[in-house]
Amino acid sequence: MIKKLLILVFICFINISTVFAVNEPQKYKTLEDFNSAMEKFKSSNVSIAYNEFEKIVEESPVNNDYVNIVLSGKLSDIGFYNLADKAKTKIKDKELAQIPLKNIDVIFFQNNKLDVEDEIYLGECYSDIIYNNMSEEVAKDLTANSVLLEKYDYALYLNALAWYKNNNIPMADKYLIEAVTKNPKNIQYKYLHAKILADKGLKDKALKVAESIKKDVILTKFYEKKYKEVEEYILYKTSRDDFIKNYHLAYYYYYRDDYLRSLKLVPPINGKNKNENAKIYALISKNYVALKEYEKAFQNAYTAYKQNKKNIDALILLGDLEYQKDDYKNALKYYKDAMKYEKSDYNASIAVAKTYIKLDKKAKAQKILKNVLKNSSNYYEAYYLEALFDKQKTEQYLKKAIGLNSEFVDGWLELANFEMKKSNYTQAQIFLNNAYNLDQTDYKYYYYQGLFYKNKKDMEKATYNFNKSKTLNSKHTSKKKD
Repeated sequence: MIKKLLILVFICFINISTVFAVNEPQKYKTLEDFNSAMEKFKSSNVSIAYNEFEKIVEESPVNNDYVNIVLSGKLSDIGFYNLADKAKTKIKDKELAQIPLKNIDVIFFQNNKLDVEDEIYLGECYSDIIYNNMSEEVAKDLTANSVLLEKYDYALYLNALAWYKNNNIPMADKYLIEAVTKNPKNIQYKYLHAKILADKGLKDKALKVAESIKKDVILTKFYEKKYKEVEEYILYKTSRDDFIKNYHLAYYYYYRDDYLRSLKLVPPINGKNKNENAKIYALISKNYVALKEYEKAFQNAYTAYKQNKKNIDALILLGDLEYQKDDYKNALKYYKDAMKYEKSDYNASIAVAKTYIKLDKKAKAQKILKNVLKNSSNYYEAYYLEALFDKQKTEQYLKKAIGLNSEFVDGWLELANFEMKKSNYTQAQIFLNNAYNLDQTDYKYYYYQGLFYKNKKDMEKATYNFNKSKTLNSKHTSKKKD
């Protein structure tokens, strides 16, 4: 009898777990369908891909601005501007979308609206240049198509890109100058212009163009990395010293997320120059952090610190690694040292503020955050942390944080929490789903999902999500209050 009861209990437990597992959100089908269509685009099946993209945009949810912002950016990136514009029309929350849409407009700005037939043809050109190693064929075809080159500055840009990929710098330069002359607002063209100038050895001119990009674009997390990538390329191409050349090339690949290649390219350690040694060890550490090899990251960051105790990268890396282990006192020590030496950015300041909050020194944290926001509007974490303090600006600052980094999971979770407190559960669930789609393994997501169900008086699902949060991170102490 006891054995039968145990079996029944076990079966019930499996059924309950299965029900909850089925109820967990899925990856957004819209974005999964986009990735499927993108594979066709990469394989030169551009007309088919275009039709699929069009259907995806038409069927994309009108109640999820995140999805439509992503679609707008991705479609602009491959030159399907008409479809990108359609995705934009579905965006409702202009405050949330203000920063990414402004960047999309300025980076991909077109003087003339493309006809759909021409857009598909130019999409084929882009696909063949970037994904199919056919830059020579595209360059010859576009160069012969004087009607299209006269009609669209984007066609001139693609022709320049094709010649550039074919290592014909003079021809690339010729057509890019024509594109920029017709459309000086487009930032995409400036990126290529900076690289061409670097390849010609014109360091100062290349850096000047890169600096103008920095001024024209709102430096979200994504575009700050893009700017640093092109800057490192310029410094690599225009350096005559092998050590400096390899150092910047390694950094270039780091900013392209090619961490293994970056590690292979770091220059050898020079025993005599401790400052240079510190830079190399710090770069190695950054790559290991990105690869989640934290022990190697710590060893190299600490070696960099020993070589030069004023190296900001080493200090912040050590602080981050201590913070990750919940050793906030040691993290604060490193962060405060880094803060002494920061000049043009506030990464160390934000790290200090974040750690002060963990140490329950909120007044000190807020003082630092107010100073950061007074002097810069580009730091998403500063807006996020200040949103936790300033209840009058919570929603405004959270949306600004997400605008600066749309992949910021904590921002989406806190926005969901904000909506939950107003009993706006439909919108809260959308924000929670955005967080889930960015990271399905984040214990904080399940904690907030637990709060969601708790607020809706569904204690079974709340308990399931709280337990899953505990399983993913047993250190998450705030859940004990529930």
